[in-house]
Amino acid sequence: MNSFLKENTVEKQVSTDELTQVRNRRAFFVDGERVAKDYEGFISLIMIDIDNFRQINDTHGHIIGDIILKKITALIENNIRKKDIFGLVGGEEFALVLPQADIKAAHSIAENLRKKINENEVTVGDKLLNITCSFGIASGAEGNIDKVYANAESALHLAKNNGRNRVEIHEDL
Repeated sequence: MNSFLKENTVEKQVSTDELTQVRNRRAFFVDGERVAKDYEGFISLIMIDIDNFRQINDTHGHIIGDIILKKITALIENNIRKKDIFGLVGGEEFALVLPQADIKAAHSIAENLRKKINENEVTVGDKLLNITCSFGIASGAEGNIDKVYANAESALHLAKNNGRNRVEIHEDL
């Protein structure tokens, strides 16, 4: 194997979540930061967290949890734009950078994803599991995704606290 291909393979392994095959946390922030600068800093960011995921793993096992992670990953990937940056940033927490998308567009995308995820079921033996996700959204023009990420995370916590399976927007006070 030539050194270029070897470097590409190693970089892909270092930057990709093994299970879902999407960007891991490190790669998400590196690529997200690059995109924020490329698009003159105006981005929206969506945080997505699978509701009650620990309970799903505890009740049905980690194999079912892995199936759910893969299914949600595929659903999200099939419903975003090519220029969007998507990654798994925590155990069951995804993030999505939307370059040049205002808060209204981000809300529309998040609500669409929320509905599609809610409509999909996972079969476990003779049971159907209805999976839901909570979403937090923020926008910014800082050229640095850290603040936008923190604001989206704050909105995500609000979605969780307000009953789950919902979309919340970070509002600057």
